[in-house]
Amino acid sequence: MIFSVKFESRDLPGTFAGKNYHYESALPLVLGDLVKIETQYGQSVAIVTGVNIPDGNVDARYQPLKSIKEYAEQPAYPIHSDSSSGCAGVVSPFRNR
Repeated sequence: MIFSVKFESRDLPGTFAGKNYHYESALPLVLGDLVKIETQYGQSVAIVTGVNIPDGNVDARYQPLKSIKEYAEQPAYPIHSDSSSGCAGVVSPFRNR
């Protein structure tokens, strides 16, 4: 399944804003889940902003998609997401898995 995520700001921990990026995952992710993703800058935390994204919505230049393989740990700070993320006010990283 394809998911969209926004990465955590390096300057403002707990803040997720900016561009949506697409990844594949076999994990049962829901809006607001926090995940760990390997990037060119090392491991980063991201928030799930979209689930079950249609293949046609993903730019072919980025195929094959990289994978989300694990959830992020519970943060010790509040989570903030911009209203354009599609999950503003929906934060569920603490749900039972």
